[in-house]
Amino acid sequence: MPTATSLPTNAQPAPSEVEPSTTASEPAPPTDSAADTEEELIEDELFEDSATEGEGEPAVATETSGDLDPEQALAKVEAELRAEGALPDGEDASFGDPDDPDDPDDSDDGVGDIPDPDADAAAAEEAKKAEEAKKAEEAKKAEKPKRVWVKHRIIRGETKQSIAQRYDVSVKALIRWNKKSLGADGKKYLRAGRTLKVYAFDPPPQRVEIQAQIRKGDNWIKFARRHDVEEKDLRKWNPKAKMIAGKSLKVWVEPSGSRKNAGGGGDEVEGAGDAAASASANSEKDLARKLARIKVRSSGVSVGKPNKGYLINGVSVPTKGGVLSCRRPEYCYGSSKTIKQLMVAAVKFKHRSGYEKPVVVGAVSKRKGGRFRPHRSHQSGRDIDVRLPVRSGIKGAEPRSTGDIDWNLSWKLVHAFLESGEVQYIFLSYKLQRRLYKAARAAGASKEELSKWIQWPHKPNTNFGIVRHAKGHDRHIHVRIKCGKRDRKCGGR
Repeated sequence: MPTATSLPTNAQPAPSEVEPSTTASEPAPPTDSAADTEEELIEDELFEDSATEGEGEPAVATETSGDLDPEQALAKVEAELRAEGALPDGEDASFGDPDDPDDPDDSDDGVGDIPDPDADAAAAEEAKKAEEAKKAEEAKKAEKPKRVWVKHRIIRGETKQSIAQRYDVSVKALIRWNKKSLGADGKKYLRAGRTLKVYAFDPPPQRVEIQAQIRKGDNWIKFARRHDVEEKDLRKWNPKAKMIAGKSLKVWVEPSGSRKNAGGGGDEVEGAGDAAASASANSEKDLARKLARIKVRSSGVSVGKPNKGYLINGVSVPTKGGVLSCRRPEYCYGSSKTIKQLMVAAVKFKHRSGYEKPVVVGAVSKRKGGRFRPHRSHQSGRDIDVRLPVRSGIKGAEPRSTGDIDWNLSWKLVHAFLESGEVQYIFLSYKLQRRLYKAARAAGASKEELSKWIQWPHKPNTNFGIVRHAKGHDRHIHVRIKCGKRDRKCGGR
């Protein structure tokens, strides 16, 4: 479960709303509803061209503003990037292959960082020391960790996706290893109590069942949080149970130390604290391994303002592996920093929430940036439209109405972006911010933290929070990433 992370107080002026473009929009994809088209037509020019740089925050760029000359700027920046050797051929971005033994293991502390040509001597020295320490640590290891075969006993409520995620392997490989149990096409149902073969690096131990007592005032969310499990899993393990103080619920935890049934004498289980700590450590270790696999081409540069700019060497949103999907691939290009932040947030969200569907990206920018209908922003590769996650039982990965949205999952997605400290704004309709706020409080976020993050309960035209009101943002959030050090003439808010 993610831990709230403090961010700097955001006291920037509120973005101005702009009337929707009167130019006819392009037809929506066949899967979109009429309401969805209306929502996108309201898509924003969130900042006027006349916005004053430095009002409420320091200007990000040092270059002077003025009319952009795309051809000259493109030639200049591309020449610089080539001189730096930052224009490699091949894939724009990748989450890595969990079945590739040459991928980084948990000893690799890299996260696919974008090179920083402007780093000062102190930062360079720190990087050098870190690299030397890493090499010294690796030298102590005789050999790279090897894979081993293990048997996984299926727990009620598990899916092929969740089992594959637990062992950091692909679903395709899991099916290949268990054709008899899952079928050659993988369509056979999982049955609790049966076993599957898994070939994995450093596999986690099999979870064990304990009985934990319900406290007075408990609800499903509080109980699940106390035992470091997901609410949806807890409900699956106890399908007929009711929250009655003194009764016990079945919980599956990581093994650590000795345990005994909690019975009726109390609500704690011996070793339960150790189990939670062990589960958390294993989970973060797995997450670090996934983040280490993220690779992003470093030459994608944002030029200009979100509503008056363009993109050089746009990096495409990676859709392999089921982490992300893109509704319109031709509009899924961004700066290197933007795509990296998107990938990191998506990996963190899916790992911590267990969400099995891909995170759906509506639009970022065109390959070379610039205006595309119905958007007025999304021109410089720093804006991302992300569909909010749906409730269990909803078909597809996109909400067709606000009733389809899972707000507990939505908060985890928003928090995954916020904790990076690299988000300038997240736009969401004011009337829905209240639901996001309540979900954040249930997840443990304090009122002080939320006053920095979410505009609600202040009025929609006030300068509070990173999550701000924007009309029409009902089923998706609009994330604006801060300017990167490579980005040019990065003005406007």
